Amino acid sequence: MLKPNRTITSATLLFASLQLAAAQGALTPAPTAQPEPAPASPTLPVPESHPPATREPQVYRPPPSTQTAPMRVRVMTSTTFHDILSGATFRLYGIDACDPNQTARMGQQPWACGTVATAWLTLATLNKWIACTPIRSEAEIIIARCATSEYADVAAEMLRAGYAVRLPEPPDRQISEYEKIEDAARKAYRGLWASQFQMPWDYRANPIDEAPEQR
Repeated sequence: MLKPNRTITSATLLFASLQLAAAQGALTPAPTAQPEPAPASPTLPVPESHPPATREPQVYRPPPSTQTAPMRVRVMTSTTFHDILSGATFRLYGIDACDPNQTARMGQQPWACGTVATAWLTLATLNKWIACTPIRSEAEIIIARCATSEYADVAAEMLRAGYAVRLPEPPDRQISEYEKIEDAARKAYRGLWASQFQMPWDYRANPIDEAPEQR
């Protein structure tokens, strides 16, 4: 009777190990395929935050007014008056009127154009507040444009009434509206323009009383 051969060779052990490994691999589940991660979204740069710039509040301020405070005045001549409180003397800008002693002639009849012009200015300012905007000063006389509650421009109204004329020098002819007003008064024969008279500045230089009729 033959005895079983119990000798295990190295080749036998190796074969057995491979069979065991194969058996274990068949029982182990295959690894699940993991999905690829989605590509990351591009990151936009975050703008730097700056504190709001400080800004000074804008406030409009009108330029200081050069107009005088309202005055009560006393008329001195046909174009001048003085402030009763301060004593300052003013002359209406851009115009002249008959001198206090000057006369004009309407036909054969002389009349005191200086007195009439002074009376007109007196009535225009009597019991009224008057405010003036100085233009310049000459010999302590303030040359100014003046207004009352009734007349926005006293000199313009005196021209319109025909009791004043425009001064001839360029510094006193800066208001073009005065020319239009004077032309309208002359064409309508208002005031002086219905009479013969010397221009006031000529009368002061060489007075000719009761100007003769033009021939």
